[in-house]
Amino acid sequence: MSKRNIQPYLIRVDLPAELRATDQNFADVRDKYVEAVEWYTAEKDAKSRMSKALRAASIVLAVVGGAVPLLAAVMGSVDSAIGYIFLALAAGVQVLDRYFGYSSAWARYAEAALKLNGVLLEYQLEYARSLAVHASDEEKWKVIEAYSRDLVRIVNDETQVWHTLFTDIANNADYLNEGAPPERA
Repeated sequence: MSKRNIQPYLIRVDLPAELRATDQNFADVRDKYVEAVEWYTAEKDAKSRMSKALRAASIVLAVVGGAVPLLAAVMGSVDSAIGYIFLALAAGVQVLDRYFGYSSAWARYAEAALKLNGVLLEYQLEYARSLAVHASDEEKWKVIEAYSRDLVRIVNDETQVWHTLFTDIANNADYLNEGAPPERA
């Protein structure tokens, strides 16, 4: 992962030399946050590259499609109708991006990584505070439980958005195949 990318916000939390169960659970949940941030960041990078490649291809095809009629007018030896083929290909590339969701996934993954990173920082600060004030294991456990639930909620929310987009795209593809408009839930 490059240094310019989203990195997990890790702060120093001085755990006791002899880890208690709550301290180990804190470390385990923190590791899950780091793992999730790194996963979303890596996936974001892959989607970003594909999205940019598709967008660049679409722009080049559209420019060529628009330039062909001009060349045909100047040179006369080029059929201006070829420009429509390039414009159709440019539109097709945009449809591929939409259908496979590269651009939307790129944005969703970046948002999820940033959200997880922010909550990770809050979690570490709150747990460090609980250590500083010598909170009971029960109070520490409440912190761990709350932030564990936040982690699951953030990942589930992003997955639900993906599922909704995927279902909409699948329904629209079925519509194109069957000729009947998709039903809205």
